[in-house]
Amino acid sequence: MPDTAEVVRATAAISMRYEDVAQDGRLMTIGMPHALTSLWRESVQAMPIWEARKVGIMPILAQMWARGTDERIHVGKPSHCEGAAMLAHTADKEGNVERILLDMHAKIYATRGSVLGPKPAEAGELVVAGEVYARHVFTRLFAKPGSRRVHKLEVPGGPAVPECQVDWIDEGAMLPAMPGCNWLDDEATASSYEPLFAPHHCDSNQHVNSLVYPRLFEDAAQQRFAESDAGSEKLSREVALSFRRPFFAGQRAQMQLRAFKMGEEIGCIGAFVGHGDKTHCSVSMRFK
Repeated sequence: MPDTAEVVRATAAISMRYEDVAQDGRLMTIGMPHALTSLWRESVQAMPIWEARKVGIMPILAQMWARGTDERIHVGKPSHCEGAAMLAHTADKEGNVERILLDMHAKIYATRGSVLGPKPAEAGELVVAGEVYARHVFTRLFAKPGSRRVHKLEVPGGPAVPECQVDWIDEGAMLPAMPGCNWLDDEATASSYEPLFAPHHCDSNQHVNSLVYPRLFEDAAQQRFAESDAGSEKLSREVALSFRRPFFAGQRAQMQLRAFKMGEEIGCIGAFVGHGDKTHCSVSMRFK
């Protein structure tokens, strides 16, 4: 985040859940985004955007990236996140506003230690366990197609266009395959598992929750690694997601994956594809 007046910084306590921490003590990538919920309450509440909801303008998650460290942490000890939120905009080559954004970033601190087994050196020390970034695009959610993009905020007391200009992050640049990697697949191929989304995959926003995608993708990637004899004992340490359109309960998805290996790391790039071969969510994931 840039060091400007538009950035709202905050610190928030978080509670680690057992499902967030792997058996070797590392924080899972899918266990990181919930820190943004705590940060949202502390930082975004202070920003002049809530009035926009009254006119149907809402920040919709468009991209998310998370990276975990190799620190071993204790799930039951104190943890917190330090982060920031910022309103910004992107512009085209002529300088016209393309999108209004809400960017958020959180660094997660946890207590080094272990629940069972030998304690790591310097147990009890507060360490960085991971970080997560999320980019939201303001959208007229219930407008007709072609009228949903927002070029200015209709918020009393706030700027029509946030002053800070940033670049749009191309999904291919979020977490590309490493140069010189050894591709385990000649091309992206379909996973044998085609999830049928049900109510337990969906949240109060009435569509499949954003964290369902990396969870299912990690399962499919591990299966692909096992089939390629690349090993399935590694843990996801970095994930990037780009959301295009939601899935809903009752819809079925196909996962397209292409695996690679580079030294001690393995990874997968791919997508969730729906009816008519439309990409709903692109995913890149690295394991270590």
